[in-house]
Amino acid sequence: MPHLFIRAVLVASLALPSLALAKERPPTVRQERPLAFGKLLAEPSGRARITIPATQDQPLPNPWSLDASPSHRARFLVQGEPGAVFVIELPSAVEGDGFMLTDFTALPDGLGQLDTSGRATITVGATLELARDAKGPIQARFAIGVRYP
Repeated sequence: MPHLFIRAVLVASLALPSLALAKERPPTVRQERPLAFGKLLAEPSGRARITIPATQDQPLPNPWSLDASPSHRARFLVQGEPGAVFVIELPSAVEGDGFMLTDFTALPDGLGQLDTSGRATITVGATLELARDAKGPIQARFAIGVRYP
């Protein structure tokens, strides 16, 4: 049975600074937890589609049984200039051998803001489309971007 475990690659970028932003610390991102879909108990008869939204750790109801192995959204820590607003950039899709990740979502969605200590948490979910002949463990990397607008 496939093990569904996805690691993220972190990408932090900084837009060209204006004079007003010249003293800001560029944002940095650290992954605290990977995106994990758990383990399928039975081979799908067709293409399995499992979604973990950015707002919750458990997959949405689906016809494929998952065992008790952990399933959860990815979590990232962003650090930078206190109070700064930042843009979150997600991939449109990531394709692997027998699977595809699509419909990436983040919380906060699109824009976030660092707190007074210069920290914020981003959670990321996605939909996993698994081909009938996919073999496990399934692992993939995806990039998220964080930058000042």
